[in-house]
Amino acid sequence: RGFPGPGFRVGFPVIELPYFNNEVGKNAFLLISPNGRRTELRQVGSSALFEAADSSYLLLDSTTMTLRTTDGTQLSYTQMGSQFNCTEIKDRNGNYITITYNDFGIDTVIDTLGRNVKFSYLEGRLKGIYQTWNNGTHTWASFDYDDTSKINTNFTALTVVGTANGSKIGGLSKVTLADGSHYDFA
Repeated sequence: RGFPGPGFRVGFPVIELPYFNNEVGKNAFLLISPNGRRTELRQVGSSALFEAADSSYLLLDSTTMTLRTTDGTQLSYTQMGSQFNCTEIKDRNGNYITITYNDFGIDTVIDTLGRNVKFSYLEGRLKGIYQTWNNGTHTWASFDYDDTSKINTNFTALTVVGTANGSKIGGLSKVTLADGSHYDFA
């Protein structure tokens, strides 16, 4: 379930719904960073506080869904579907980033100075990341997809569950950056 495609994670840290960790006998949340790093946040006693199981000293207040870091940064979360999405990041000086979402993913990112980065979608897929400047629109990144990959299974005596044999699936094929450089995927 990567964004904008499997294996990718464009965006902000998310927190998965709470669960009970049988190994340590505590309730926990799982924080997933944009780079894919996972940090378990375990309940402190019977309180509404959850602290990181590693040495990062992250502290989540589950009543407000606010995650605090050691440098004073606060990340605010709102439940959207099966996870909590980050909706604001504020540093100890009051600078902030506000993130809004639509049905497809991130919609806009606005900072303290009012700079607005827009995510655009076409047929439910991330198509580009843009910012309006005084002289027009600046493209930070654009995304292309290939819908010609065909599922070819050769299993005998097995029933395929999910995408049927012979079906075509789409995947991210190219990411082009602001300077014109690009990454191609096959």
